[in-house]
Amino acid sequence: MKLYRIKILLKRHLMSTTREFHRFIDIIYWPFLEIILWGLTGVWLQGNTEHLSMYTTMLLAALIFWQIFTRAEHEIISSLVDELWSYNLINLFSSPLEITEWIISAMSLGIIKSIFTMVFGIIITWSIYGCNLTLLGTVLFPLFILFIISGWALGFFMSALIIYWSHKIQSFIWALDWTLAAFSTVYYSIEVLPSWAQYIAYALPMTHTFYALRTFIQTGILPVNAIYTSLLLSFFYLILSMYVFINMFSKSKGIGLLRLEQE
Repeated sequence: MKLYRIKILLKRHLMSTTREFHRFIDIIYWPFLEIILWGLTGVWLQGNTEHLSMYTTMLLAALIFWQIFTRAEHEIISSLVDELWSYNLINLFSSPLEITEWIISAMSLGIIKSIFTMVFGIIITWSIYGCNLTLLGTVLFPLFILFIISGWALGFFMSALIIYWSHKIQSFIWALDWTLAAFSTVYYSIEVLPSWAQYIAYALPMTHTFYALRTFIQTGILPVNAIYTSLLLSFFYLILSMYVFINMFSKSKGIGLLRLEQE
């Protein structure tokens, strides 16, 4: 594994982000839109019901962290899909590039863009709603890490499907995001879900992370058990998804990567 090959891949995707307007807009448009829509909903509720400022803060914080999760996930997927769309996949992996180098590059890209998304989200929530999420302090760091790892895990699993079945699986992949949002308790506590759905929710690391976020905002105490549970689940799914991705990549390479660009 060579560090310079990882840096070249990372530089390539970062340059395409800054030079192609639609890629940069993708980083700021969706976080901005959701913060505006759901933030205004929270402000409206706060204006019509007493003692809801805490819930507005929880909603805005959850929105930002969900964007961090999806950004980490999407960068893994986009790094692969971009190569397919540009018919560059064969060129890329016919070079000395190793699959582990591509993985590290995609993960690093997810961290960089997620940091940008987080900073942008905090600025927007403070400037528009006067909600200063930096007051959460050092708690932001472990929560950020947990959502990044969870995003990587889902990103590699989805990429495993793409590397084997190509573009025809993409409709399922983008729909899965919204399905997981329903079970991850982004906007509400787990108690509002039906009993059967709660079993699914508890199996997702994001559920425990959002619970930790809401509990800290409400009580000022970070539930360590929820953090540990989320960490264990996140690493379990990350290791599993990376194994599946590498295995699918090997099988797809054996069949022929050219078919992915032709489908």
